[in-house]
Amino acid sequence: EEEQIKKLDSILQPILGFPVATLDQYGLMMLYNYAIMSSMPCQKFKSYETELLALAKNDKKEVKTFETAVQQMTVLNQTYSNQELYNLLLDIHSYKADFNQATKHYLKEELEACVNLIASDRYMSKKAIEIMVTNRNKNWVEQLQQILPKEATFIAVGAAHLTGKKGV
Repeated sequence: EEEQIKKLDSILQPILGFPVATLDQYGLMMLYNYAIMSSMPCQKFKSYETELLALAKNDKKEVKTFETAVQQMTVLNQTYSNQELYNLLLDIHSYKADFNQATKHYLKEELEACVNLIASDRYMSKKAIEIMVTNRNKNWVEQLQQILPKEATFIAVGAAHLTGKKGV
């Protein structure tokens, strides 16, 4: 709705550096992901995935993934309704502060504290945790049971996938 877009634009344009309508054709999930990345404290964005892939490539190691990019986007699109994404976008400044704090916990290897911030009720409903973490963990454990007995393997997953009773 036009009123909601204007409200989001007033909050997000300073973070993104361009009008929200620019990403309209990609939907609220893409806007949410872009807003999160744009609000991170680092000057040059790097991801652990990119860094690990570069190391593997340099060492000529085989790389396998648990999911394709299309599967990951499907999971993201199933996780939140447009109204939930709208509410999350309105609260992006709180998420930024909590994400920065979570990053500090992560770097100190305090995974429980890290995950408690980014997967709190404020940002992730029980449905979101089930779709984004629990269901994917089940699928990954099945894949791991096939991979691990055969060879030594390095496995990287996000922090939320490691904690709790249903963690990988």
